[in-house]
Amino acid sequence: MSSLSESLPAEPPPIPEGQPEGVSLGKPVDQPVISPYGDGIPEVAPTPSERRYPSTLGGVVYIGVLIATLAGLGITATGAWRQGVVWIGCAMLAAAAARGVLSDDNAGMLRVRRKLLDIFLLIFAGVLLIFLALTIPDQS
Repeated sequence: MSSLSESLPAEPPPIPEGQPEGVSLGKPVDQPVISPYGDGIPEVAPTPSERRYPSTLGGVVYIGVLIATLAGLGITATGAWRQGVVWIGCAMLAAAAARGVLSDDNAGMLRVRRKLLDIFLLIFAGVLLIFLALTIPDQS
């Protein structure tokens, strides 16, 4: 009776030249991939293009909303909490307006759910924050 350790090779097989270590693609990396259509034409791997950040107008608006929200948090932290909360609420309303104007393909990170639901939730949060900041009585 042979044990399992006797049937296993002592060393792993060598990694073919041109293949990154730890990657098992079945072929060396430098071999062309043949088209699945059987025409013998090698497929051309897409070259990585330079990515622009943000890549959509919605991404630019998202960064603006993020900056306005951080400004509101900073204002709130310095003691003028009402002004800070109003800033955050206005940022939410700006995000809702941008989400309403931009197409789904161009909305970027503003697109989380369906368009009407996104707009409704952002308007609700923005109006609620502004309403609360303006109506909560002073505690002093």
